[in-house]
Amino acid sequence: MSDKKTDLELKQMLNDVSALVKLGGVYAHYKQGHEYTIVDFIVDEASDSIHVVYEAQYEPFIGIKFSRSLDSFIEEVEKDGVKMKRFELVN
Repeated sequence: MSDKKTDLELKQMLNDVSALVKLGGVYAHYKQGHEYTIVDFIVDEASDSIHVVYEAQYEPFIGIKFSRSLDSFIEEVEKDGVKMKRFELVN
């Protein structure tokens, strides 16, 4: 029996992610505060995991797109002993 998700399950997962991450939203990364715009959500074909695709809004990376697993994108991290979101919605 395959562990692969059905088309319906994948579509539901992509629909559900919008409750966690705002498509078109601008998010700041916790390390430097650099801002990124969310441009898409995709499925990793090998693992059926959802990834967030985001575009840098700062030099020298303006226009470069990155992806990160949804789990990693929304997780909390620790900086200077303080827990915070890896990416925080700013707009």
